[in-house]
Amino acid sequence: KKKNKKINIFNPYFIFSFIFLGVLFIYQLNWSQLTIPITSQLLLFLIVNIILFGFLGYIFDKNKIMNPLKNYQYKMVYTYISVFIVLGTLLEGIVLKGYPLFNPLGWGNIKYIDYGISIFHVLLLTVSYFFFIVLFECVIHNFKEKKLYFSMFIALLPFFLTINRGMLVMIVISCICLYAQYNKIPFIRKTVILSVFSLLIFFYLFGLFGNYRINSDYKQKRDITDATIIMYVGEATEKFRGNFVPKSFFWTYTYITSPLSNLQYNINEHQKKGNLENDNFFDFMKITFLPETISKRMHPTEINNYRIREELNVGTAFYEVYPRFGWTGMYIYLIVISIFPFIYLSLLNKFASEYINIGISLVCTIYSLLFFTNFLSYTGLMFQLVFPFILNFQKKYNIGSRFLKLVRK
Repeated sequence: KKKNKKINIFNPYFIFSFIFLGVLFIYQLNWSQLTIPITSQLLLFLIVNIILFGFLGYIFDKNKIMNPLKNYQYKMVYTYISVFIVLGTLLEGIVLKGYPLFNPLGWGNIKYIDYGISIFHVLLLTVSYFFFIVLFECVIHNFKEKKLYFSMFIALLPFFLTINRGMLVMIVISCICLYAQYNKIPFIRKTVILSVFSLLIFFYLFGLFGNYRINSDYKQKRDITDATIIMYVGEATEKFRGNFVPKSFFWTYTYITSPLSNLQYNINEHQKKGNLENDNFFDFMKITFLPETISKRMHPTEINNYRIREELNVGTAFYEVYPRFGWTGMYIYLIVISIFPFIYLSLLNKFASEYINIGISLVCTIYSLLFFTNFLSYTGLMFQLVFPFILNFQKKYNIGSRFLKLVRK
């Protein structure tokens, strides 16, 4: 008898489908007074998302992409990039007089949200992120090379010093998805149990890190396990306050459920007030799908959005789509995100195939975060999708070597 092929769950479509399905279940816990009832119209839309992406995930899994043959040894260019990251991080610390990580020690007073030297900060973080993923791919194949680990540590410095939990979470997701491309992780009971256990540990640590940061921002000297502030912001119910669940988990619950609450609330308020933007189709496409650094300059007008609470400012990828183009825009967005991975990865496989698995992991990361906001226009991630093409162009035309020769002359 032939053994049935096990399905690898780590592809953009399965991840998107499972996350939306999981959130719908967690939403029913009602641990916050801010969770509002989902209308049948939105529920139907979400179910269409879940079923469509589950089907596309199955098709994606059937299309095999061969792992590229590459040199996974430590390269001299990694040293140059490491030096750039160290110098860039030091420069920001000097110019901004400290790092958010050291605020509680009195070595600075800058909030994470305000930190960074304009455009340079974005460049530093995107380079550090992509560099770490490239190094991680090398470690998968050459785990005894110590220099790789040192460079990986350096690549993480900007994120830890700025307490950038969001980017650290993205890096973790990218690494898991990249590892899964080389070591197919099947959808079996053992995998599910291990995944749930790992997620619980990760979510708890995420909450502790959140407590540390918010206590620092509010200048409160509380224990790292004290989640009083986030329970106040997220309006935790007595049902949650009185149960056995560690209170730091409320960070995760709030992050998971507030986007859906914001989406429903935003739709409700716009329907009630009848103030949709009614953008024309081309403006809608530019604003929704171009990187935000470009679209904001082309169309700087802000739109009215409504939130359940001002501090909880994410509302899924569809949050700003509805006010601009209504339900039609929601379904257009759904069509675009359903074909994007196939188009992008086909181009990558043709023009920069040695980065195909990194490309898959980055697209997986984007799709795992579409529940929070429109990461298709998030500069920090979208620019990284271009890096493989740039690196392949540099390698093809040997630009770095030619430049060094000119400098030496």
